[in-house]
Amino acid sequence: MFKKIFKSPYFWAFIAGIFSLHLIKEMALKRRRAPEALVIVKDWTLIDQNNQILGQKDLLGKPSIASFFFISCPTICPKLMQQMKEVYKRFANKEDKINFFSISVDPEQDTPEMLKNYMQKTGINFPNWYCLTGTPKDVYDVVVNKMKVHVGEKELLEDLDGIYDIPHLAHLALFDKEGNLRGLFKTTNDEMAALVRAANLLME
Repeated sequence: MFKKIFKSPYFWAFIAGIFSLHLIKEMALKRRRAPEALVIVKDWTLIDQNNQILGQKDLLGKPSIASFFFISCPTICPKLMQQMKEVYKRFANKEDKINFFSISVDPEQDTPEMLKNYMQKTGINFPNWYCLTGTPKDVYDVVVNKMKVHVGEKELLEDLDGIYDIPHLAHLALFDKEGNLRGLFKTTNDEMAALVRAANLLME
């Protein structure tokens, strides 16, 4: 009797169906989970656009989406910040549930006053979006040592008098409610959608 069952194509079709359903369920559950922590970030503080101390402790209890930029950036920063503004729109009715912050990797030039003017000019006038700076030592310690995000040395661009670039991360970063780095997302449409999904999961 059992030999007939094992030889039956219907039996193996049934087993395959059960396996497929289990696999689909597992994949669905994975999609419902936010990324695991990439970096456990130690406590940090910098200075915001209003010349006030702001740090990790002020952001706890909510996920945060962050960017790394500098005001005079001639390459990736304008697109990066524009994409961050587009992502912000996806949370327009959830301002009390998420934070946004942007850290300048050119702190010698990007003072709090400069950051405030930049935010006004670019339409970043949101109560839950902060632009941060500090001493070069403090910014390096926060971004490179604690967040493990790459920042390179200032480079003068050829044939462009006085214009320089600072190599740095061209992704948006997602931090959880405890301030730990959960993911880095490119500025493609697919990855921005994945960032929004992951941030929403961290809100739950």
